[in-house]
Amino acid sequence: MFLILLLPSTGKGQTLGVSSNALGWAALSPNLGVELGFAKQWTVSVDGLVNPFTYENGKKSKVWLVQPEVRFWPRHKFSGHAFGLNADYGQYDWAMKKTGYKGDMIGVGASYAYAYSLSKRWNIEAQIGAGYHWLFFDNRYDRKDPHSSIGPRDRNTFGLTKLGIKFTYF
Repeated sequence: MFLILLLPSTGKGQTLGVSSNALGWAALSPNLGVELGFAKQWTVSVDGLVNPFTYENGKKSKVWLVQPEVRFWPRHKFSGHAFGLNADYGQYDWAMKKTGYKGDMIGVGASYAYAYSLSKRWNIEAQIGAGYHWLFFDNRYDRKDPHSSIGPRDRNTFGLTKLGIKFTYF
């Protein structure tokens, strides 16, 4: 909220939105985002996601992720097409098969979105993004014996960095 006081208002459209990704919730990953307009056609956002679950037989998909993004809106912010550049950082402990992986991830990507106004206060937005991720496994382990360590390793992947249907409240 403090940032809003420092930025000049354009007097048109929305300035601040709070959003959540419905596809994230469908994947049992609670998430929340904040997007701030700082010019007629530009916004900056920060999205966060967490998945804290452990399942039967030692299976787990624990992850948290923070993803800042800067977006350009060709017409005006929060409406129509948007093109973005994003980065992300997170930590994970993923063990759904025989081997579990625990470590950090860093990524960069580009995204496209289309936002549609439902009302003065609500938007719906479809988004997709692709990019590059660096995964650093601090520890690989046998899921049946989490105290066993196979050792550190890293992996680099190209793929989706964003996918969602976001609802935004202004």
